[in-house]
Amino acid sequence: MKTLFTTIAVAGSALLASAHAGLMVNIEEVGSDVVLSVSGSFNPVGAGGVSVTGSRPSDTRIRAGFSSDLIQFTDNTFAYEQFSITGPADFALDAVAVQTINPGVESFNFRLNPTASLLWVPIDYSGSELTENIVFSATDLVALNLAAGTYNYSLMNGETVTLIIGDAVAPVPVPAAAMLFAPLAAGMLRRRKR
Repeated sequence: MKTLFTTIAVAGSALLASAHAGLMVNIEEVGSDVVLSVSGSFNPVGAGGVSVTGSRPSDTRIRAGFSSDLIQFTDNTFAYEQFSITGPADFALDAVAVQTINPGVESFNFRLNPTASLLWVPIDYSGSELTENIVFSATDLVALNLAAGTYNYSLMNGETVTLIIGDAVAPVPVPAAAMLFAPLAAGMLRRRKR
């Protein structure tokens, strides 16, 4: 019986660990607008982050079809932690260069630049939850030259960043994932009683 509970505990913890969705970036049409949202977190330990400071304009921009596609927003400090990522090099619909800029200051610095294989997050990022929502008014994904789809990126330590353009598919919540494990546990208990 002790072995059964150990097996259940190990499998359950592995299942819960796999339910961690990492950092999510969603760009979707909502009514006549496009909403950019960032949520989630990642473990920066072993991901090779480098602290950088500089000066750039405080704005939000989506750039697609250029030699370097990016999603960026900044605060007034423009200090950030820079990480290398691997994954698809661009997310443009076609080769037409489109840059859309919203003036304004956001709550932290962020940049996803897959062409240059870079991710920026707040300076001295320690794995805390990142949350931001930005509205691009009176536009759509085609006007922004964004190709709908899911783009997966990895950091050096295996942590993930997922960019979803178009209809967002929510990750499986942990309680639902745990319920998938319940029939396995019940079968193991039944087998043990025999």
